[in-house]
Amino acid sequence: MMQKIFMPEGYYWKDTPERECPIQLEGIKLQLKKQTGRELFKGEYNATIIGLRTKRKDNKVSDKFQDWIVITWVRPIRSYRGLAKGKCREWYIMPATTLAGVKMYKQPINRLGTAQLPLGYQNGIWMIGRHKGKNALVQTGAKIKVLRDNNGDDVHDFEGETQTGWYGINFHTANEAGTSTIVGGWSAGCQVTNINQPLMTKLVQKLRYCEQRTGFNKYSYFLLEWNY
Repeated sequence: MMQKIFMPEGYYWKDTPERECPIQLEGIKLQLKKQTGRELFKGEYNATIIGLRTKRKDNKVSDKFQDWIVITWVRPIRSYRGLAKGKCREWYIMPATTLAGVKMYKQPINRLGTAQLPLGYQNGIWMIGRHKGKNALVQTGAKIKVLRDNNGDDVHDFEGETQTGWYGINFHTANEAGTSTIVGGWSAGCQVTNINQPLMTKLVQKLRYCEQRTGFNKYSYFLLEWNY
């Protein structure tokens, strides 16, 4: 199967050679199976969304966009200039944070503490919608599991029981221009990318196209520990 990689460049998704990709894609399938027992979703235009959480030094809140979010699906290839029909897996790769910023740990907006998504699989949690008026994936599909950190320091606390509910944990951009380098208050538990909003809108449009082809309008989320 062919493979195409797209990375953000300005207001466009740039077709990127595999050697320039900042993460090793072959590791995603391996780690997905190892950590969740699952595989990339099958079927044309059936989108898989994966968060890759990188290690924080001494488990401290980094306040940086040091993680990755990857969206991938398979599309058909029609015969063209001598190329036979086939399939192509497309990968959309963007820098992100899968954990809230320092501000939200020191001043939680929820009395129970700052929401943190646990590693693993969350089924059908997101649908296309609006986050503060902008195109995003929003938690209107299903309840979500979170771990709360309520001790007010800058060290992640992943102990304790998992809570499940409607907490508004969305996938969205930081500032509209895509110039954020500090997480700050952009995430209080949401999965946040620092690509610009027009680029996110183009990605949402692609997902709408996928929905038209599959009839699926809910998106599951895999969150993996990433040191591959």
